Amino acid sequence: MLGLEQGSTSDFGYNDQGRTKSYLIDDYTPHILGGLKFEQGWGSLSGIVGYDALDEVWAGKVRIDVKFTDTVSAFLMGGYQSDWDKSAGVNNYYANWEGDYAIWAGLSAKLSDKATLNGQVAYEEYGNVSAALNVRYKLVPGFDIIPEVTYTSYDDSRGDPVEGRLRLQRNF
Repeated sequence: MLGLEQGSTSDFGYNDQGRTKSYLIDDYTPHILGGLKFEQGWGSLSGIVGYDALDEVWAGKVRIDVKFTDTVSAFLMGGYQSDWDKSAGVNNYYANWEGDYAIWAGLSAKLSDKATLNGQVAYEEYGNVSAALNVRYKLVPGFDIIPEVTYTSYDDSRGDPVEGRLRLQRNF
């Protein structure tokens, strides 16, 4: 996969005054992406690298997905970004985690023909840890109900929020 992007004005990047940062390209060099994926019956291995042309930094992720059985699968993913600086108050366009690196791990287990349990844990170098747990329930074909609870432990003064969500998804 190869991509050239114009960028966007993002809600996840802020400058040191707390204003939304624009990632829109302002000269001739676009943001550049490159990725590879290898897939087999056991799962897949994939990686992607992105170059943020405005800040002249890059980020990359590597992910492995493993199918243990027809009902249980897991993933492990690691990400790295160059030149992360908390004092600058801005994240790389392709890396919205805090710190040079982050790690994610997740597990899915099919409980029945209609219900799948999904869990994920994430860690950022800055010290933030988050976890999510949901059940995807297929009420009828094409309509899923997904209750989810998440917990985040920030390594600063933001507190440790617990959130609940209810997602109703209709697929056509």
